Amino acid sequence: MRLIFADAPRYAVVARYAGEKLTSRMGIFFRNLDQLFGAAIDHCIMGSLQLTDELLEQLLGATAGKLDNIGEMELALEELKVRVAQQAVDKRLRELPPEDGKPKACPRSGKLLPVNKKDVPRTFAALSGTHTIKRHYHYCRDCRLGFFPRDAELGLPKEGDVTAYLEARLCDFAVTTVYEECAERWEVHYPHRTFSPNMFQLAAERLAIRLELANGEILQRELAPSASALDRPKERLYVQNDGSMLPIVGGAWKEAKVGVLVREGNYLSQREHKRGVVQQGRYVAVLGGQDAFRELMREALDVEKWGRFRETIWLGDGARGNWNLADALCPTAVKILDLGHSLQNGSTCGKALLGENDPFVEDWNKRFEQLVRAGDVDTVVRELMECLLETTTEAQVNALDSLVGYYRANQDRMRYPEFLAKGYMIGTGIVESAHRHVLQGRMKLAGQHWSEDGGRRMTRLRAAYRTAGPKRFHTAINRAACRTLTAPVKKPKLRLVA
Repeated sequence: MRLIFADAPRYAVVARYAGEKLTSRMGIFFRNLDQLFGAAIDHCIMGSLQLTDELLEQLLGATAGKLDNIGEMELALEELKVRVAQQAVDKRLRELPPEDGKPKACPRSGKLLPVNKKDVPRTFAALSGTHTIKRHYHYCRDCRLGFFPRDAELGLPKEGDVTAYLEARLCDFAVTTVYEECAERWEVHYPHRTFSPNMFQLAAERLAIRLELANGEILQRELAPSASALDRPKERLYVQNDGSMLPIVGGAWKEAKVGVLVREGNYLSQREHKRGVVQQGRYVAVLGGQDAFRELMREALDVEKWGRFRETIWLGDGARGNWNLADALCPTAVKILDLGHSLQNGSTCGKALLGENDPFVEDWNKRFEQLVRAGDVDTVVRELMECLLETTTEAQVNALDSLVGYYRANQDRMRYPEFLAKGYMIGTGIVESAHRHVLQGRMKLAGQHWSEDGGRRMTRLRAAYRTAGPKRFHTAINRAACRTLTAPVKKPKLRLVA
């Protein structure tokens, strides 16, 4: 195929190159639209295709003003890309054959359905510009699903006013910083195709709705592949979970729960790196209750097939709810109390007994660390009980009682010498770090307050983003939503009633 611009001969070489790269499948054309024409301009102007001096002058003549320095040339040629792509796409859309008006198959049930309404207009934005098409609308009463076959042919998303490729870029900005800054940063990268902060927010909201629509296990499989059947028996799977607070509209705070699944082979310990590094992790997060979090963790664990690993190690901060979750989802997992929390609780008790600034608090902490690291919980409890005779206030008694109960409840999870001898991780630094880089770096910035819906959706998006990575994030969510939507409708089984 060769595209010729009748109204702009100087763009002919660019159009011809782009046209030669098109295929007859319109969906492929639109999915690669922005890359295609950008590559065409780069190919022609940057020298991989040799141009005659005359044609080169024509291309440069298409830019406005004088090109006195490299900076002006770069900006002018960037603008030229957009202008060429706008004209090329508009021409291609005008050349599309009209729809045949025949019945089309429902994407879900497969039933052939007649045209419900003809020539419904749709305007959408792309990196190449803003374009308008007309297409036929079909409706399936059985599935209660309306669809536009031409949208599917062109690879246009079902909802929204941007192409999928543009939406992927908008969402990459939207999940990493506040929407106002998104618009400013976008203008740095694309000065000739700017968008308002609202456009970034809408793109993120549409993607979040698709994420919530997707079946949880399908989503987890799309976000990150599970370990191979050969690797699982050789590896350990580490599971950690924790909670932190996020600001909500109205001045309130609400707990966000984060869970992390990390295969042993994807973690570089401090012995291998200057600090522990997670090369690949599976993150789940929810701004809500324990029931919603339990379901997300179950889906992630099922996809990883946790029971087939050599060992599963679950680390927590000692809260009873965490161990209940571990017992429910991974009953055979080895459970370990985070060393940092066990020492921190001991230090808090020491300050309550001795005073915040007492010089003996340091000695107290050293003694505690010595005994806790040795796993000698019985000695810790005995020495704490001896301190009971020295208490003078109810607050001191309560501090001792709370710490003794905490250690007794977690005694079997504090066998640190044994755990270290087996090579187990004994700290929850991974999930504590996850709170910072998964949630707080985007959702706990100065002046931020989230609505319930907005916070819930961004929490899920951030976990998906960190699991899949920037390149796969948008595609993985769309694929999961599509697979969920097009799955066969399961009819309820009829039961005979006597």
